[in-house]
Amino acid sequence: MADTSRLSAAYTGERLCSVSSTYLSNLNDLLATLKMCSVHYIRCFNPNQERKPGLFNRKYVLDQVIQCGTVELVRIMHYGYPHRCILRDLRARFEKLLPPEFAHYSDRNFMHAVMLAWDIDESQWTLGTTRLFLKAGQLRALEDLRDTGGQASQAVIRRIRKQFSLKKARAYAHAVEFSTYLYKVMKVGKREKNLANLRKAIRIMVQLNRWKNRALRKDVDENDSLFSRPLGIPF
Repeated sequence: MADTSRLSAAYTGERLCSVSSTYLSNLNDLLATLKMCSVHYIRCFNPNQERKPGLFNRKYVLDQVIQCGTVELVRIMHYGYPHRCILRDLRARFEKLLPPEFAHYSDRNFMHAVMLAWDIDESQWTLGTTRLFLKAGQLRALEDLRDTGGQASQAVIRRIRKQFSLKKARAYAHAVEFSTYLYKVMKVGKREKNLANLRKAIRIMVQLNRWKNRALRKDVDENDSLFSRPLGIPF
């Protein structure tokens, strides 16, 4: 009887172990498959409560859209920038939209020139340090420009280059102005530091003189008391 119980327990443990190991193995296989895929999620809505074909209940569908947050998501996408593209990658994709003389421009200035050359509404995009932030639909517009193979006119190119030259000149002017201001601040700071050191030295000298005078007065008082003391005459 005891042997039968032990065999049953061993069989049960082996079965449980095999079930759990099989589950983990299948789960790992599923995760590996998902990692190799480009996953897209599709949100579905029931057209009616009865789920009948050919029957569309607008109020029922609208309630689902609102409750699942789709309306709020669309509003956020409208006011935000859902497309955040790396400038280096964008330049590689849209490099043919501008003439070769823009090749020496930085990634940021190059994409700025692209947006200006094609007169894309500045309220629909903004430039960061390493990324271009686009509102919904603007990336598709850039892709369409690339697919059509259009080129900006020479007048637009001259205007953009002039704008960048003025921008660079203003940057140089600001740099010179800041350097002059920094020199003045450092000069004033050095003068104030020298004055502070001078005040500190004067305070030390005054304190030393006080200590010296105090010590001299103490010595004089001790000498006076010594000479004023009566001399002892031995008998």
